Amino acid sequence: MGRARSLPAALEYIHPRFRTPVNAILLQTFITLTIGIAIGFWIGPDQEYYFLGVTMTLTLIFIYSAGNVGVFFLYRRERRAEFSPVLHFLFPRFPRSPCYGLPIIPWCLCRTGRFATRPFWWGPGCLPACWCC
Repeated sequence: MGRARSLPAALEYIHPRFRTPVNAILLQTFITLTIGIAIGFWIGPDQEYYFLGVTMTLTLIFIYSAGNVGVFFLYRRERRAEFSPVLHFLFPRFPRSPCYGLPIIPWCLCRTGRFATRPFWWGPGCLPACWCC
């Protein structure tokens, strides 16, 4: 992205021997450590573990669901001859069925610890359920 000028040009530097984007890796490491330590001090290390687990789980559910929707529309619009309602609509909905239980997440989180009692959990807990249905 540094070469495409989407990010600062300093991030485009590639290590001559290992062919890796050194500056981009260092920036990502710095940002990750800063956010991780800040959240750890804010809500505590044990709650940070739970917070990151829930956040990554919801993110992966969103990504998986978006992929399923994308496959459906790809075969529905561009590969109409290969489209199968069973393969491209019905089967991808089975793994997403746990999404229908996502509205209970705010209730569960409110019962587990102090970080979960904050009101900002209620919106993010319910939004993925609306998107998955």
